[in-house]
Parts: sequence; structure tokens; C-alpha cells
Amino acid sequence: MKEESNSYKVIILGEKEVGKLGILTRFIFDNFNPNNSNNKSPSNYYSKKLKLSEEKEITLDVWHISGHEKYRTLVKTFCKGAKAIILVYDITNNRSFTEIKDYWSKQIKEYCENDIVLVISANKSDLYDEMQVDDEIGKEFAKSIGAFFFSTSAKDGSNIKDMFDYIGNKILDPNFIFKTEKKPIYIERNNNIGGPDSIPPRFRKKHKCVIY
Repeated sequence: MKEESNSYKVIILGEKEVGKLGILTRFIFDNFNPNNSNNKSPSNYYSKKLKLSEEKEITLDVWHISGHEKYRTLVKTFCKGAKAIILVYDITNNRSFTEIKDYWSKQIKEYCENDIVLVISANKSDLYDEMQVDDEIGKEFAKSIGAFFFSTSAKDGSNIKDMFDYIGNKILDPNFIFKTEKKPIYIERNNNIGGPDSIPPRFRKKHKCVIY
């Protein structure tokens, strides 16, 4: 017999133009709109039911909050009742990562429940050749605040579904452990999947599009 489906609030936070709305639309509609950065709305909301297993499903009510400074006061309101937070930074923009550390993570600590599911999304992994923030740095920060780290790309969809599946499972079972792939997968410049030889040697360790 299937478990009853429940609805849980998920908030996507971060600076402007880091790809928050792109992550949301990739998750909901499995597509990418390059004009998302033109969206001027202070927030966007969609709901989606996830089938996590034959016996388990969950509905996530996902909110994207604009990163513009004039909308930062909304964070306190939207954090109320949230079960999960995704903190997003752009791997090609060091400032967006600094803001995650110095501002957004502190807002969560102040306004959200202690048992909230917290995820760090290092977005735009398809632009690994323009990377300013090494994944190891993001991974270390995620560990320091009790978050799970994902290297994501709203553009090509890398790890977006896995990230939300993790959130759904973690909400339903706080002891859930995400099992990563044994072999790393890499994204080539043309967005084809390849092995370690598919990208230049100096990028092979830094730019794995896998979950850590």
C-alpha cells in the first residue's frame, strides 16, 4: 500500500543571476529558458509530485526567491514553514559564493528551523572552463554548515533531479544516505557525457559533474 503523499515547502536562495529560476524550471518542466535572468518577479512558485520509490512519493512546493537586494526582506517570511533550503551559487562568479557564506547561510540560521534539509548547489557546471570557485571549496563550506553538496547545471540538467530526489528522501527520512556513483561522470564542452579523457587534464579533478 502506498504512503500518503504529503506536500513540503522548499526554498531556493542565492544572489541574482546564479540560475535559481533555471533550476526550478528544469526540475518542474525539464527544460531550460536562457531568458530566465530577465524575470523581474520577487518570487516564483511551482509544485511537483516526486515518485521516490514504489512505496514512497512526496509533493514539493518549490519557491524561487529573487536575489535582488530589495527583495531580501522576503527571506524571513518565506523561510517560515520551509522543510528544505537550496543555497545556489554560480561557479563562474566568486562573489556569488562569498554571499552564500557571508549572508544567505546566516539568514537561514536566523530564520529557519534547526532540522531543515540544507543543500548547496554549485550551479553552471557546464561552464567549468570559466570556474572561479573550486568544487572542493564549495564542498568544504557545505560540510561546515551541515549541508549536502551538488554540482549542478540548470542548462544541461546535470544532477538537478538527483538533488530534488535527495531533498524528498531526506525530508521523509532524516537518516537517508545518498549513494553516489562509483565512477565519476564528466561533461564535455559539447555537453556530451564522457570519461576522464573527455576534458582537458587540468579540469579533470576540479570539474566533475557528480554529487559529492
